[in-house]
Amino acid sequence: MSFLNAITAFAGGGAGQPSPTEHTSAVQALLQHFSGQPGGLGGMVDQFHQNGMGQHVDNWMSSQPGSQPSQQIAPQQVEQGLGGSAVESIAQRAGLSPEMTKMALATALPLLMSHLSGGSGQLPAQAGGSGLSSLAEGLFSRAL
Repeated sequence: MSFLNAITAFAGGGAGQPSPTEHTSAVQALLQHFSGQPGGLGGMVDQFHQNGMGQHVDNWMSSQPGSQPSQQIAPQQVEQGLGGSAVESIAQRAGLSPEMTKMALATALPLLMSHLSGGSGQLPAQAGGSGLSSLAEGLFSRAL
């Protein structure tokens, strides 16, 4: 199951919930945001650990791609893990409200981390710094 198909399957898409397009926009904005940050997605993982959310991200990276990770996250926990300024930046890049961004990322982050780690518990070397842009480009060029 491709990453975006997994998001669509697990997202539900009910009234007031992000659409598949909004999920995609939020994830692309997240990847763009962290490609410019020290450590790339590894830096994001470190933020989750520092903000008391490490058990969630560790579970996601140990889950098999295409399956729903057992540790889910609420929209408020997205902000706790990423920090308010990161959520604002990601929302602005995605063209979404911060609330919609947090809802989209609450669904997409577990699936993204599972997909990128391949269930190994580790991110690939290219998930740091400038390699994140090419990783994101490859992920979304196949998915869209």
